Amino acid sequence: MPATLLICTFPGIYRLHDTRLKGRISCLIFADPAFSFAALIIALTFGLGQLLNKLQNIGQPLNKLQNKILTLGHKIKKLKVSLFAMRKEKNEPIVEPAPDQINIFLTLDMHTINNYFNSHDPAPIYKRQLSHQLEEYIKGTVSSAKRYSVLFYKFKCTSEKDKQYAQPLMYAIRRHYSLKLASRIKEFERFKMRSWILLAVSIMVVLITQGFVPMLIDGENRIVAALHNSLDIFSWVLLWRPIDVLLFSWNPHLKDIGLLTKLAASELIIIEGEG
Repeated sequence: MPATLLICTFPGIYRLHDTRLKGRISCLIFADPAFSFAALIIALTFGLGQLLNKLQNIGQPLNKLQNKILTLGHKIKKLKVSLFAMRKEKNEPIVEPAPDQINIFLTLDMHTINNYFNSHDPAPIYKRQLSHQLEEYIKGTVSSAKRYSVLFYKFKCTSEKDKQYAQPLMYAIRRHYSLKLASRIKEFERFKMRSWILLAVSIMVVLITQGFVPMLIDGENRIVAALHNSLDIFSWVLLWRPIDVLLFSWNPHLKDIGLLTKLAASELIIIEGEG
């Protein structure tokens, strides 16, 4: 028995029957193109109706789930209102969530002030270079800072006399990080300029290798065809690095600039403590 049968079911309409599969898949073949188009329209209409029915069946559980979520949201809102009212009745302070805050603590007195500066720098105290230990301490403290983190310098002074060192030290710290910020911005500008120049040169080389070189060689030779494929690979490799740098290497520069901006302009808070 043949695997495929062509059965005439109606004049001009044939059924293609496959006996190799258990399901015995069959399809209709129309001799007239008009019949074929009409049958296609009918099949599409029927299939669209079945699809809409299935979507309606799926939509009912989704509507029920949405109603349950809305009901749960209303219950949570009522619970928050009741908790707020209870705290207000008990006169409890309502604490708002604090932003991401990083504190840089330093102790100021006549014995520790010189440890924050370069001992070999003869400049006045407010213009001295910061010591390597202080810079590393600040760097380690703000290493977890995020984009929206708030930085504070908190100086602990054990007496009124020690407060005289707060402003000179704060000025030296801000001056130090302002200079580093200016240097970092210049470095970022050089990075952008180098990247754009490299991309422009790469595009010019690709235009030469892809536009002019193929015009000078015969494409029927296999060696020439291999050379042409090598030029294609070379063009992609040449463009990969500048595009990658321009798209994905900006974030470290912007992160450093943002952090240095905060370090150069953060607020000073003086803490009075007992020695």
